[in-house]
Amino acid sequence: MPNQERNNSRKQSVLRLAKQFDHEPAHSHQVARLALRIFDQTAPLHQLDQGARELLEYACLLHDIGWCEGRAKHKRRSYEMIQSAPLDGFSVEAREIVASVARYHGTKPPREAHPWNQKLSPADKRKVRFLSAIIRIADALDRSHTAAIEDIECTLKDGEIGMKLTTSSPPHAEVWALRRKKDYFEEIFRSKLELA
Repeated sequence: MPNQERNNSRKQSVLRLAKQFDHEPAHSHQVARLALRIFDQTAPLHQLDQGARELLEYACLLHDIGWCEGRAKHKRRSYEMIQSAPLDGFSVEAREIVASVARYHGTKPPREAHPWNQKLSPADKRKVRFLSAIIRIADALDRSHTAAIEDIECTLKDGEIGMKLTTSSPPHAEVWALRRKKDYFEEIFRSKLELA
């Protein structure tokens, strides 16, 4: 199957799963949009390829499907649902990356003892760490689920990532969540994250 056709097949199967279980698709699409902006603008630091970018988008679109069974443990449930869903065109490794990144969109970081760590190569473990760090920030930046953040502009310089937010309304909840969830991002990117 040619690459473009495979990517289309994968995206369509992700969108089908999201449509079936995501109770707030606008939030998931906003998280995906913001995550891809962060991914693109921090590329010199993470040095991940377009394949990783695609997996990040899928993880964002599916990160909250576990809510279909309630708030408690929804992140773990999202992981399990992605692992067991009939998703087209995904290798075992790609599915594990998507599921793991979705699983770690909250405040707990990936842990060595968790299943993703046992199944993936060192390069794929690195992807999970960087993509998890990004999804956490993107999710924080839609804390109110109102798409208050219209755009993000990241500037990189000597151990610091400056993040300028363009907003449609005061982003009080988003700024609070960003401060709460940025530690892991700073650890993985080895840079302080500061609002400009």
